[in-house]
Amino acid sequence: MNDKPRWSEKYRFGIAEIDRQHQQLFEIFWELHTAIGEGSDLEQVSSCFDRLNQYVTTHFAYEEELMTQYAFPQLAAHRQQHADIGDDLQALLSIYAETEEPEVKLGIPRKVAEFLEEWLEEHINRSDRQYAHHLLACGLS
Repeated sequence: MNDKPRWSEKYRFGIAEIDRQHQQLFEIFWELHTAIGEGSDLEQVSSCFDRLNQYVTTHFAYEEELMTQYAFPQLAAHRQQHADIGDDLQALLSIYAETEEPEVKLGIPRKVAEFLEEWLEEHINRSDRQYAHHLLACGLS
C-alpha cells in the first residue's frame, strides 16, 4: 500500500481552493484504502462512497465554473472528461448499492480504489494541470 499516491507538492497547482479540494480527494482515497485493508468495513466504505459522490458533483462544478470564467480553450474536452469520470464512478457505485452478492459487494471497493488511483495520477496530474496553467496565467491563485 506504500506505493499508492499520497498528497505531495507534485500535485499542488498554486490555486488554493483547487489544491484544497484535490487534497480532499486524496483523503477519501486513503480512507477507502484503510477500509479495504481492514477487511472491507462496509460501513466505512459506504461513507467513503457518499463523500466521493458529493465530491465529484461539487468539485467538477467548481472547476468548470473557473474554466468558464477564465475562458479555458479546452473546456468542452475537459467537461467531457468529467462526465466520463462521473459516469464510470456512478456505474461502480450503482453496482455496489444494488448488489446483495457478498463477493461483488467486497470487490467493488477495490475497483473504486483502483479507479481513484488512476484519477489521481492521470486526470489531476496531467489533465487538470493544463487548465491550472491557463488559470495561473490569467492571474488566479
